[in-house]
Amino acid sequence: MRILGISGSLRRESNNSKLLLAAAGLLPPGAELVAFERLKEIPPYDEDDEATDHEAVVALREAIEQADAVLIATPEYNHSLPGHLKNALDWMSRPLVRPARCGASRRRSSGAARECSARCGRRPRPARSSPR
Repeated sequence: MRILGISGSLRRESNNSKLLLAAAGLLPPGAELVAFERLKEIPPYDEDDEATDHEAVVALREAIEQADAVLIATPEYNHSLPGHLKNALDWMSRPLVRPARCGASRRRSSGAARECSARCGRRPRPARSSPR
């Protein structure tokens, strides 16, 4: 099983990126987590540019096509997803690619993730959280 990991944070030392690395260490034998590290390169979505082959957009589409699942670890910004992550999801929601399987956090950003997933025709699975 191939899992595409996307960190919603652009920081070099992001806790969300570290969570993806930790998740990779918990995968069963035969499963691998491949990180997508070009989120920052994806241009702002513009319908006028849909026909343009932006390298980072093509790379993300190909990475999703090659994955059996997508795992997103993201911070919450202003009660929603970070703008650059939402932008990438906008690009991916276009009909050129099959919808990604999405997960959602229990934080307020899960509403935005659920909305994106619904537009892609998917139902997000709630993330399990450990007792506090």
